[in-house]
Amino acid sequence: MPDHLREVLSKGKGELIKGEDLLPTALKTLEKVRDCKELIAVGDVVCSTIVEAGKVPEVCVIDGKSRRTPIKGLRYGIKELSSIYSKVLRANNPASHITEESLKALRNSLRMMREGIKSLIIVDGEEDLLTLPLAADAPTSSCIIYGSPGKGISVIQVNEGIKKEAQNILRKFIEIKPF
Repeated sequence: MPDHLREVLSKGKGELIKGEDLLPTALKTLEKVRDCKELIAVGDVVCSTIVEAGKVPEVCVIDGKSRRTPIKGLRYGIKELSSIYSKVLRANNPASHITEESLKALRNSLRMMREGIKSLIIVDGEEDLLTLPLAADAPTSSCIIYGSPGKGISVIQVNEGIKKEAQNILRKFIEIKPF
C-alpha cells in the first residue's frame, strides 16, 4: 500500500454505529443491516460480537488479533468460529499488503456465499485492508461490517459507487513481484 493512501483509508467508509459496549453495538448494527441479503464481517472483535448477538455472517475474515495484539477473552475466538463455519480458508497477508493468496481466499468465499455456503477466512498477518477487495467484488445485495476500535462498528452497504471507489483505490496499490 502506498503511503499516500494511509490518510484516505484511515477516514473509513460507511456509516459508523457508535458504541464502546460490544454487544449493544453489535445489536444496533444488526438492526442497521437487517435488509442486507448477505453479511460480510472483517475483524475478530466484530465477527465474535456479531455471532454472539445472534447472526453468523456469510463471510467472516479474522487474524486472531486486535490492533496487532493477540486477542484473549472473546467468546468466539478462532477455535469457536472455526467450528461454526462450513468452510474455513487460510491466507497469508502481511500488514499493509493485499496478497494474491488472500484475494483467492476472498474470491472463493464470495463464490461460496453465492452458493449459500458460509465461510471463515483466517489470515496469517493482517486482515484490515481486505475490506477493499471485498467492497470491490461483493454483490450489491450485501453489507460489509468492520470494527473502528474505540468508536464502534462501520457498516458499508455495497452499491455500484462503493464498488467503483474500492476498485479505484486498489488500482493505486503498488504490485510487488516475487523474486
